[in-house]
Amino acid sequence: MKWYFVASNYRLHSKFLVKHNVEHVLVTFAEHVQSGKINPDLMEAAKEGRLKLMLDSGAFTNFSKPGFVSLKAFRGFLEGHANRFSEIVTFDDLRSRSKTIKNYRVLKNDGHDVLFVDHIYFRWNDSLQPFYKSGNKLCFGSLVKKTSDSQTHTLLEQLEKRMDAAREKPKSKVHLLGVGTRVKKFLPHLDVVDSLDTSSWFTGPARFGGVVIAKAGEDGWPFLQHDNYRHMTEEVRSMFRKAGLDPNHHLGRVEMAVKAFKKFFRLFDARYKKAIESKEDLVEKSMEDDDSLVQKALTVTDAMEAIEES
Repeated sequence: MKWYFVASNYRLHSKFLVKHNVEHVLVTFAEHVQSGKINPDLMEAAKEGRLKLMLDSGAFTNFSKPGFVSLKAFRGFLEGHANRFSEIVTFDDLRSRSKTIKNYRVLKNDGHDVLFVDHIYFRWNDSLQPFYKSGNKLCFGSLVKKTSDSQTHTLLEQLEKRMDAAREKPKSKVHLLGVGTRVKKFLPHLDVVDSLDTSSWFTGPARFGGVVIAKAGEDGWPFLQHDNYRHMTEEVRSMFRKAGLDPNHHLGRVEMAVKAFKKFFRLFDARYKKAIESKEDLVEKSMEDDDSLVQKALTVTDAMEAIEES
């Protein structure tokens, strides 16, 4: 499985991705609109073949700041830069599935091999059939933390329908947008999951003084231990000393987080392989730690709940 680190807008953070040989990085076109360029260190590393980039259109930014990113600008950017990216997410619209479909077709007609985004809070209908029957990779969006229990059952039904459709021949590969280290909750569906992404490697350590360490549990499944740099155990302090990093500075914490997330992903891949070989009950395993289940995490934000899609 491919694990994409979402690039930080802070250039020094993303330098650590190159330094520690992260293989896959997701960048957003919204950064280009805001700063006039995509992180040059990452673009250069991709050009040299040291990592692979996925380009996101910046739809979530557009949801919070309507009109910040435009389809016209995105098309113009792709004309000169599409070859720098191994995967490109279509210009989706969180408010309208019909607009997402229309934008996808425009970009395909431009000659770009973009990934369709299916936001699962919209109910399944026949307009989605072509995207699943093509066998092309697609993205599942809006797999975000819950605000209420009212839509849990419906959303789970929608997720199951999508996963079943993706399994039908020709089988479709799936990218889980924003799932990150909640991947364990999707264990029963990882047979069709090709990739996912996470931004929490830098958000907690940079903004909230978080310290992240990867460990393996008694059952072998990895987890991330979260602390604050003001309240670290001696074990964690010694890890920072050994790595030559300063936990009192956000750069030290972020660099340590890159190492921790890489370890988590490596341990997860190995443990998942073992689980498949020994035919473990992945459904039961995904149901553990109920307070952070995908069943608890799958919902829309309060703002999304007001959206209606015909």
